[in-house]
Amino acid sequence: MSDEPRFSLVAFALALVTVSLGTAAGLAFVPVVGTYFGTLAGAFVAGLAVEKRPVLEGGLTGVIAGLGVLAAGPFVGSGIGAAVAGLAAVGPLTLLVSVALSFAVGAFGAHFGDDLRDGLTETVEEPDSGSTDISDLGVAPLTESAEDEIESVREATDESAAVEETAADDASEAGEKELEYE
Repeated sequence: MSDEPRFSLVAFALALVTVSLGTAAGLAFVPVVGTYFGTLAGAFVAGLAVEKRPVLEGGLTGVIAGLGVLAAGPFVGSGIGAAVAGLAAVGPLTLLVSVALSFAVGAFGAHFGDDLRDGLTETVEEPDSGSTDISDLGVAPLTESAEDEIESVREATDESAAVEETAADDASEAGEKELEYE
């Protein structure tokens, strides 16, 4: 483990902005579950933008956005006091489920964004094109009897292909002879 701090204020601020914008946009387009879609999208963008895994920051901003929607949803324009009273009126189980779901969606979005950024920016190692040794693949070598059986199957396949080719040639010659007699 590294001795770097796990929580970054810069990442949190960026995640707060992107998740808040995503939550508002999601709520505007999909009224019932848009909050979660927007939270996922906003945290995804934060994961793309922040270099060091902003999973905790994405989860926390998801919770803040979810609580903000719960508090302000029914009391838009009524002030902060009405929003706090509305949040207190929500049942504890509903509040717990909403907080857990908001954290999970925010954390997943940040994780997916971070994984996509890592996948797009890391170099892919090229395998040696000249190496065809089976031991390079981590597979046990074949026994001698298995190699003999594979070779006999190849020979039988080659023979049946030759027989089919000869039969096809004979059939085409017979067709040509019939045309000559007509």
